[in-house]
Amino acid sequence: MDYWAILRTPFGWCGLVTSRYSGIKEVILPVKHKTCVAKRIKRDYSSALPNSAKLSKFIRPLQAYFRGKQVEFKFPLDISNFTPFQKSVYKKLMNVKFGEVRTYGWLARQIGRGRAARAVGNALAKNPIPVIIPCHRIIPASPAGRRSVGNFSALGGPSLKRKLLALEGVCL
Repeated sequence: MDYWAILRTPFGWCGLVTSRYSGIKEVILPVKHKTCVAKRIKRDYSSALPNSAKLSKFIRPLQAYFRGKQVEFKFPLDISNFTPFQKSVYKKLMNVKFGEVRTYGWLARQIGRGRAARAVGNALAKNPIPVIIPCHRIIPASPAGRRSVGNFSALGGPSLKRKLLALEGVCL
């Protein structure tokens, strides 16, 4: 059985979905309207049950993060639907700390696939657990003095990515 909760943050309304035994399955990044989060959860997880009390151990740290607190997420994650490549990318990505940024190429080299920066980007675009698996901390390599946040597949796109990085003290 999956469970879900909707939480309010200074950035807007977020969603959280967990599987009964494995851990967090999805984090829906902030949007303006609570109803948008609810509709998406009900569409994608129709058999899941709402249970904010059961998920409070996950909700409180997420809310603290969105208030600018440095949080080390040590949650169990449901990675049952990840490919082996995604697992390797996400595992290494978890080592990029609050307030740090790295490049797609750096991450590709860390997993022993130095020429796979684009594949790393594709894996990050499919990350269902953003913030906890901090894909926003990966940026494109750019010429000296010019840094870009690059793309961000979440609703809000690069603007939201820039806000998350700014929340962590990174100014690009």
